[in-house]
Amino acid sequence: MKHADFETLLDYLDGKLPDLAGREIADHLRICETCGIEAGKLRKFMEFAETGPLEEVPQADTARLLNIYRPEKRDEKKEPARRFLASLIFDDWQTALNERFLMPDSRQMLYRAGDFEIDLRLNFLSEKCRVEGQVFPDCLAGFAEIYTDAVRHRVAFGADCEFALPPVDCGVYGLRFEIDGVTIEIQSMTLSNT
Repeated sequence: MKHADFETLLDYLDGKLPDLAGREIADHLRICETCGIEAGKLRKFMEFAETGPLEEVPQADTARLLNIYRPEKRDEKKEPARRFLASLIFDDWQTALNERFLMPDSRQMLYRAGDFEIDLRLNFLSEKCRVEGQVFPDCLAGFAEIYTDAVRHRVAFGADCEFALPPVDCGVYGLRFEIDGVTIEIQSMTLSNT
């Protein structure tokens, strides 16, 4: 059995799982130290919540609980940074011209790099271009950056690993993404709707 997720542990501790599923989780908690520790922390938190108002839960315990389901931080000394050059796997400008005339001021491209895919949308506004998109699979945090020798804009990912860079003049730019210890580069991207 793989590690139990948060909702399953919560249902188990609340007694909301069917008998068979509850026994499977109980057996798993006896043999899996990681899930056993997390269930113990969650049980402790639930006991605090049952004894009084939630505000009485010590802040350190609340912080530990909120952090138990976040992936462990990578030790940079143990694991070197990974870098990938992204490769284009879809460009809607490669479709038939009559299909593109429906939205002549935008372009969608999909890049792949390692385990990641980057969905880019280019929106052209007069002589400027706005680059926005989303990284898959979802990640905890990251940054998107568009740059030349003279221009550099960097934004943090929002919800669901989405990003929207400020509009830039049309031209050739590099794009860089930093995601959970991985750097992805798209080199020499031409931003132009002609």
